[in-house]
Amino acid sequence: MTRATQPKIEINDGQAGSITRNLSSINNATQPLDPYPLYVKRGAERLQQHGNTYIIQGTDRIGKTTDRLKNGTVLETPVDKGRGAMGEDGAHMIDLFVGAQGFVPVDKVDGKTIVAAGPNFDLDSARIYISQKVDIDDAFGLAPGVVGQSTGKSGIGIKADAVRIIGREGVKIVAGVSKTEPNKNSRKVSIGRPRGIDLIAGNQTDEELALQPLVKGNSLVDCLTKIMDNVDALSQTVDGIIEEIGKINTDLAAHIHISPFFGAPTSTSPNFQGAVLTHTIALEQLSFAVGTIKGSNDIIKFKYLNSTGKSNYICSNFNNTN
Repeated sequence: MTRATQPKIEINDGQAGSITRNLSSINNATQPLDPYPLYVKRGAERLQQHGNTYIIQGTDRIGKTTDRLKNGTVLETPVDKGRGAMGEDGAHMIDLFVGAQGFVPVDKVDGKTIVAAGPNFDLDSARIYISQKVDIDDAFGLAPGVVGQSTGKSGIGIKADAVRIIGREGVKIVAGVSKTEPNKNSRKVSIGRPRGIDLIAGNQTDEELALQPLVKGNSLVDCLTKIMDNVDALSQTVDGIIEEIGKINTDLAAHIHISPFFGAPTSTSPNFQGAVLTHTIALEQLSFAVGTIKGSNDIIKFKYLNSTGKSNYICSNFNNTN
């Protein structure tokens, strides 16, 4: 659309004013007077607007557009992004958002808005976006993760400063089809192998923040229990070795030879007699250390690998994964 064919746009009275406290709007009596951009509606869209709240029905539009106005006339309109913007069929959407452009200040000239905007998935304050066909990860600027990017498929995006999902009787996040539907997406394309769920903190997946698989608690308990049992068995083996070495030490302490002179027995070795005490003390210390390890293993098993360990039990009492 050229400048000559740009339409004249009416400015709502609610868009005049400055960001100040409006005493008349206390207890939600009237609309606040804080300024916000003028929403530039496309021909495919049906707009329901009340103040700085919007419900838009149309076709997939995921651009981050801020248009320039002069005296209420659009001077330029950036090209939208999205499957609807590309003229594709089957790309209907519902866009619910509040706080257009969020914290971006809206300048005023003689009480008229000089900023107009379409949807901005970066700057708008809060949004629920539902589309029949959308590149949902691209729309919200999300890292691919292990699950990967969704392109040209149905999608729902929820974004705000803080998002809460509350279920009084539990919350399920399920990646997959229902028990009764075929393993296909909304475009009748086979989904193939089951996909998973990525929990991406900070929208970063590089270097030290690289995604790793979640641990399955019961399997981990089984694995660690087997390892601990092997450590216990090894401790018992070491205990047995210490005991046998003690016996050998005792036998050697009493060891004598038969003298070639008339077959008389010799005396015990004076050098070894002094070492016997040292060996005995060392073996007792080793035996004590092994006993300490076995006792520590029992505590670890009870504290971390047993459900009676309460808060220390390594499996969650509430949250599960497969």
